[in-house]
Amino acid sequence: MVAVERDRGCSVVRPLGWSDLLTLRRMQPKGTTLDVRRTTFAPASPLVVGALGLVLHQPIGATTLVDKVDGEVGIAQASPQHSGRTWDVRFLAPNIAHSPAAARIWQRLLGALGILACQHGAERLLAYVPEDAFTEDTFRGAGFEIVAREQVFVLTAPTSPAPEPTGFRKLAARDHQELRTLVTAAVPSRVSGMGEATPTRDRAPKGFLASAPKEYIWVRGGNVGAYVGVFAGPACYWLEILVRPDLRAEIAPHLRYALSTIDCSPQSPVFCAIPDHVAGTGWILRALGFEPYARQALMSSRLVSRVQVRASVVFPGLESSIDTSAPCALAPKNCAGSTSTESVFVG
Repeated sequence: MVAVERDRGCSVVRPLGWSDLLTLRRMQPKGTTLDVRRTTFAPASPLVVGALGLVLHQPIGATTLVDKVDGEVGIAQASPQHSGRTWDVRFLAPNIAHSPAAARIWQRLLGALGILACQHGAERLLAYVPEDAFTEDTFRGAGFEIVAREQVFVLTAPTSPAPEPTGFRKLAARDHQELRTLVTAAVPSRVSGMGEATPTRDRAPKGFLASAPKEYIWVRGGNVGAYVGVFAGPACYWLEILVRPDLRAEIAPHLRYALSTIDCSPQSPVFCAIPDHVAGTGWILRALGFEPYARQALMSSRLVSRVQVRASVVFPGLESSIDTSAPCALAPKNCAGSTSTESVFVG
């Protein structure tokens, strides 16, 4: 359990127990699910996520924390990402827009999540939050900072058939090194360093029950110039785009072809998130029929910092009985003119 000091008494934030499932069920409609990808692409009930977390435990399942004090109840959920190095905050209750105490409860829970994540070897907490000043200020109060902002677009009309562009082919296993090179060229290090270069790709359901994504690369001049991924969810698609800055203006035919391979409709829309640092790509999506849907900000709380440490250097060959401050003398050459092996005398 994690104890959090309050103005009156002490609030004990603790992991979810089986006896708390009814409380979680009651708080579920009063909470906020973070990240548009999660709410549209892979929606999951916080109650189901909490129950699975109890069964799977750490570090596989999601972690749910409960805060109960003076009649106030708070819930927080986070899932491990990127081999447990990052915890992704996915749900917070109560809703910050409807409870005057929500900001204080959120900050207590986020602080407790950070302590618990650090104990499990995580390096940071991440959260995709709605772009509004009140929510962002609440997260800043818990030690988070803005990493990037993005505009989410949606397409509800089907795309007419389009020819396959030259050099545009399916992603193969041999292309992953080139894909990492593309990430370095197209994504700022502050984002790629957190493993968020292709968030939809990282969060896409995997396994026998998940639909296989359609992933393509555009090879130009022997190098990978762009990546386009189409991921199918239960009720929508998500489009993921990575393009070298010098080729962004030429990506429209490739996107049109990828969109023509799926059945887009108002019942199965296509979503795509374009970070603000990717200048110009949003206008290309608008030309293809996409419309603005929502804005959100990626915020991060660093749990560990790397610092340089001066370490003592030990020379095992220098014994303590030797006086290393004494001058060194070389043995003279012999009188016959031939040289002998030079020895060093110390002391």
